[in-house]
Amino acid sequence: KAQFDALRTKSGIRSLYANRLFRLLDREGRTITGIENIYIKGDGETVYNYNVSTYADVKSLQIEAMDVSSSNVDFTLASGQTLALTNIQDTSGSNYDVDVKGAAAITSQTINLNKVGDTATAGNDVEIDINGTGVATLNLDSSTAGSRINLINTGNALKTLNVSGDASVIITDVPNATTIAISNTAGATLTTSVSTTTGLSITSVGGKDSVTLAQAAGANALTNKVAVDLGAGGRRSRPGDRAPDHRRAPGDHLLPILPVPIDRRAAAHRSGGAAVQGRGPGDAHPGA
Repeated sequence: KAQFDALRTKSGIRSLYANRLFRLLDREGRTITGIENIYIKGDGETVYNYNVSTYADVKSLQIEAMDVSSSNVDFTLASGQTLALTNIQDTSGSNYDVDVKGAAAITSQTINLNKVGDTATAGNDVEIDINGTGVATLNLDSSTAGSRINLINTGNALKTLNVSGDASVIITDVPNATTIAISNTAGATLTTSVSTTTGLSITSVGGKDSVTLAQAAGANALTNKVAVDLGAGGRRSRPGDRAPDHRRAPGDHLLPILPVPIDRRAAAHRSGGAAVQGRGPGDAHPGA
């Protein structure tokens, strides 16, 4: 209580830093007003759940140093509140989740990533589950240090994923989203197996990105409603490919991904000085 009373006597406080466990609301009913940023640093092991959705003045919840190897962790946000995750790991590969929750009225959420998961080869990702049943747009920013995550969408409403930032990010699965826009300057590597019956659009401007279309045969097979534009130097592949199927240079037209690979080597598409080639069944890649 003495700490809260001391805060009340000070003006201009906009951020609150707490080391390890911090209870936002105790038995006496104290609440937080005038604080925009809450930064909580854990011990690198223990996980704590935080709900800041009832604090109208809070704009961001920043969580540092947690390991989700032993249990899920819940963060509940209101509309307009940002979640920032730093040094969040799943050291045992447990597949426990970082559950991001919110009311059904929330249509978009923003998550900032900094060293979330292990980016080393075969490193463990951290699963981030978007629980909100109204969240149609997810903004992911990966900055400072690279991250490896796996997206889950229990809310089942995700339609658009925007990937930005200045640090590389690996997203091992993107569920539900049929519009993916990448502006990350360090390079994003992502895999999607979403149904393409209603269309799938993936765009990138960085030229360092890699996209794997992991749609299986049958009901979830690729259709001609898929379009991938990764800019100059970007890579799009299918499981089993040994080399990119499509490479583009500035000025190339956006090309749809055909549902059945065809051999276009005899008439390569050239625009802006770059050749785009496809393969037929059994064809080897050029140069293989």
